[in-house]
Amino acid sequence: KDRNVPTAFFVFFDENSAQTVDGSDEILDEVAGFLTFYGNLTVNIVGHRAESETLDATDGTIDVHRATVVAAQLQQRGVVAERMSIGGKGVSEAMTGAAGDDESVDRRVDIIILIVSGQ
Repeated sequence: KDRNVPTAFFVFFDENSAQTVDGSDEILDEVAGFLTFYGNLTVNIVGHRAESETLDATDGTIDVHRATVVAAQLQQRGVVAERMSIGGKGVSEAMTGAAGDDESVDRRVDIIILIVSGQ
């Protein structure tokens, strides 16, 4: 268990959508691989939305819906639900200004890797 584990991954979405963009499968595969290899890791899955996006998706706010979609995709890759927490931040952690006003950076889910102490 000598590999370095990143502390966060990001999955991006199209505008007003909970469908991941191309390239997301590779990221989700990598996250699932780390969680499978290291039994002492959990993840916080945090959805975000851009300021211009609608607030509601079919199953609630789009930020939480995006996080739920990512969690489901990780479960399909063998990650047990007990190792994941899901939430949404809306626009409260916007990164648009730092990205040259590119709102696409706010249409994302952060997958934050945590080490479970005592294991």
